[in-house]
Amino acid sequence: MFETLVGQDHIKKQLGFYKKAHSVSGLTPFLMFNGAKGLGKTEFAKEFAKSLGKPLLEINCSTIKNSAQFFEQIFMPIVQGNEVTLFFDECHALPKDLVMAFLSITNTERAPFKEFNWREFTFQFDFTKISMIFATTELDKLFPPLKDRLTVLDFKPYKTNE
Repeated sequence: MFETLVGQDHIKKQLGFYKKAHSVSGLTPFLMFNGAKGLGKTEFAKEFAKSLGKPLLEINCSTIKNSAQFFEQIFMPIVQGNEVTLFFDECHALPKDLVMAFLSITNTERAPFKEFNWREFTFQFDFTKISMIFATTELDKLFPPLKDRLTVLDFKPYKTNE
C-alpha cells in the first residue's frame, strides 16, 4: 500500500493497520488527518479509500453552508446506500450545525450502524459502507468534542532526503 507516496512512513503504518482491521471487521475508525498544506493528506485519503475498495468523495468544508446543504445535496443523492469514503477537507470550516450533527453521527457506541434524525428524515449511516476521513491544517479550530471522536494522524514535514 502507498508505494507511490513519498515519506510519512508512520502514516503508512497506521493506515496499513486500519486496512487490515477493515478486512476483518468491515469498519474503520473516523480518521482525522492533521498537518500543514502539502504533506499529502488528500493523496493518502485517495489511496486509503482505494485500498478499501471505495470511491473517495472529496468535500471542501468551506463550501458547505449548513446541515441542509450537506444532507440534501450530498448525503441523500450521493452517499446514502452507497459504498464511499467521505473526505472532509479543511474540516475546521464546517458549519456549527453540521458539527453538532457529526457529534451524534460519530457516537456509534461500537455499532456499525447509526440512525440520525434530521427534520422529518431519518438517515441510515452504515459504517460498513461509509468511511469518514476529516482533514485540517488547523486542528486547534476544530470543536474539541468532535476531535475527541476522531483518531488523529499527524502528518509531519518532509525531510530533505524525501
